[in-house]
Amino acid sequence: MPILLLISLGLVEFGRALSVSHSLSRVGREGANIAARGTGLDTVLTVVLRNASDVELRRRGGVIVSRIEIDDAAPVISRQVVAPGFEGRSRLGSEGAIAKDFVPLGFERGSIHYAVELFYDYQTITPLPRFVTSLFPLELYDRAVF
Repeated sequence: MPILLLISLGLVEFGRALSVSHSLSRVGREGANIAARGTGLDTVLTVVLRNASDVELRRRGGVIVSRIEIDDAAPVISRQVVAPGFEGRSRLGSEGAIAKDFVPLGFERGSIHYAVELFYDYQTITPLPRFVTSLFPLELYDRAVF
């Protein structure tokens, strides 16, 4: 019975984490897509936060939207907006810096790309993570680039 209980709790927790991760991925792609179509970064940020209300992203995490220009084959963050109240830092870097972990494979010099980064403080709903802490992420992260 204890093993069956552990398996059941694990399925519930991993299923929920996968669902949240999928929601973050979906809204990140939507945001990067509308940014690439010419929508202002502030508007993209608002749309992403509104569309992620099912996972309460505004309360449990944050969003950073970046405009990246390829200059001399190096990706430079030319503009960045951060969700109000979010104190996290972009994993790409700060405005004016070369974007970390952004590989401009095949991108032409002068091209512009948009990245939406989503950070989420995952909170478990079962007691299982107290017993197996290394298996459950405390923060979920997703990034979409167009």
